[in-house]
Amino acid sequence: MNMDASLQLDDLERLQLRIDARAATLFQPSLSSKSFLYIYRLLSSQLRQGEGESRLVWNKQVCGGSRLQDLREEGDACQLVFVRQDRSWTRLNIEQAHFQELVKLYDIFAPFWDCVFTFGRKQRENELNFPRFKTRSHLMLGTGPHQLEESAYVIRRVELNHRGNSDPWSIRQTGVYHGIRTSTLVKPLRLRQMDLQSKFLIIAPSKNAESKIGQYLEQAALSKSSISPWNIHRIIVSDSLAGWQDYMASIEARLWQQTVDLICSGPNAEDEPPPEWDLKYGRRQELKVIENFVMDLMIIVPAMLDTIDGLRVQCRTFLETNDVELTEAERCCHRMILREFDEYVKDAKFNVDRAKELKSRTESTINLEKSTKDAAAVKILTVITLIYLPTTIVANFFSTQFVQTNDSGHMTILANSWILAAVSVPLTAVTIMLWWLWVYLAERRKKGALNWGHKIRSILGDPWILCSKNNGNDPVPTEAMVGDIESGLAPPTEKHAEAASIGSSMTAVR
Repeated sequence: MNMDASLQLDDLERLQLRIDARAATLFQPSLSSKSFLYIYRLLSSQLRQGEGESRLVWNKQVCGGSRLQDLREEGDACQLVFVRQDRSWTRLNIEQAHFQELVKLYDIFAPFWDCVFTFGRKQRENELNFPRFKTRSHLMLGTGPHQLEESAYVIRRVELNHRGNSDPWSIRQTGVYHGIRTSTLVKPLRLRQMDLQSKFLIIAPSKNAESKIGQYLEQAALSKSSISPWNIHRIIVSDSLAGWQDYMASIEARLWQQTVDLICSGPNAEDEPPPEWDLKYGRRQELKVIENFVMDLMIIVPAMLDTIDGLRVQCRTFLETNDVELTEAERCCHRMILREFDEYVKDAKFNVDRAKELKSRTESTINLEKSTKDAAAVKILTVITLIYLPTTIVANFFSTQFVQTNDSGHMTILANSWILAAVSVPLTAVTIMLWWLWVYLAERRKKGALNWGHKIRSILGDPWILCSKNNGNDPVPTEAMVGDIESGLAPPTEKHAEAASIGSSMTAVR
């Protein structure tokens, strides 16, 4: 029996309408060969003499129907049901009827459906559809009064997709429901394992997380020791946090490349822009893609922080509430898990700070792109001014009219109009030549200063470098130079692609 109906505030009719509307893209069709659940069951019992017995039902495949009723068997210390998904943009590998039967069997609270709706077939990911960390605690009646603590969340992870395209990363998600039941009756200490039962429903976990969970349950069954449900959460959280640092580093590398293209120079002062460089549509499109990645990060990473912090609070509350009933070994285990959650919260906060820094750099690069376009427009206006300014000066200087209107209203050119052409045309040519000469000499002066500065630094600071030019290409380093670069005594002369080791498709800066 559920909690008091007067406390039930979920709109179940509206929820069923949402489920029916999403069923075609969320679940497999009826009688599908892909509709399977994968179940791990840790069955344990405590004898009066205090000698325990436990065994693990490993990766049992269930297709629904009457076989799901076996999950009602008493004595399971922990039940984990996995719903798999072939790809992140496809339907879940389960039929709607079987999934709803499982939800009813576990008496899963309605907010978990918000997590389920984030899966299924879709054209694009909407980050605003992902719910926050949900919890609920209530008293259950029926076979015996007990307290049920429920929690549900979706946690994101990023993985290499190995597709070989320009974007090597994919953001995926795992949905988790956890119900932990504790009896409200006072029982002898030797029966405490019977009073603590955990049920998990995990949707689309990574292969690594599912493997780690299976190993943990197998180890607990072999050692005949009790398990901590928070360790299962810890495995999922640890797996989800693993790839975000590399992912953000790859975004920063792509953003850095865009900045280099915009300012037309590399990390070395003597680098020159390619002759065909232009702010083309492709570069603006790439910058927009990076901006979208960063905007998604600003939603995903804080949501992960909220989820991990919520799990930490639950673990701490569980430890404080059941401190007396737990053995010393169990208390020690939960304290270690709690410290791990503290570290995960720090990692999540660190990722939030990095996402904010990426957002700031992206905005700076976008502003630089706008400034570059504005500078190009000003340059065009300057050239136009160079053409019309001499003519205007000549006309004002001579204060002479070169056209007039006769009595019939027609405009005629006066005889002395040749003065305007004779003076303004050479003056315009001289002005344009002076402007070109000024720009040319400024560029030569800049290149000369850089070349002489580089030569002086090479002679005074690094006399051991003996390089030869290959038809104007970059210097070829000697064996001693390579050794000093590897040992950290000298900096490299080129900036190599930073994302090569993490799967990014960036090329080295020229």
